[in-house]
Amino acid sequence: MSDKHTSVTRTPLKSSNRANRPFRSPFSNIPKLDKTGPKASPSSCSLISGKRSALQKNIKVKRRCVENISEKVQKENASTVVVWNDLVALQDRIQKKEEEINSLKSKFTHSRKYKLDDLKSAINTWQQGCQEALEELRKNVQERNGRTINMVELLTALGIPVDMVGLNVEDDTFA
Repeated sequence: MSDKHTSVTRTPLKSSNRANRPFRSPFSNIPKLDKTGPKASPSSCSLISGKRSALQKNIKVKRRCVENISEKVQKENASTVVVWNDLVALQDRIQKKEEEINSLKSKFTHSRKYKLDDLKSAINTWQQGCQEALEELRKNVQERNGRTINMVELLTALGIPVDMVGLNVEDDTFA
């Protein structure tokens, strides 16, 4: 064994103000009670009951506040459901209106691009050309077969609607 006399030095611990202080028990400062036990005075009971009633009042007030807040939240939740349904309905209406606007825009551009008078004149020109071609075809068919053919028979054989060509069915002539 070593005969060296070692001195006890206290080393500071990291990040501690009381690192070099001796240990003290937390129970050393408790006052000693009489052997009869603690005595309750009537004034101390009233203090305790006063504090208790104040705490109970405070708790009641806080409960009312919580209840008011919960009622407001429930009302807001109910109103948000109504608002959400209104929002969905508005989105549907907006979508329908946008579709209607798009169709009106296309109609407007179509009407500007193709004027009605020009279209009617072009239809008449094509109808007259078709009527002349049908008359020539009927003559050619009559020459080849040697028998007369109605214009209605010719149109049905070709799959052309009678109304499109402007044929008068009773007279077998074009209008």
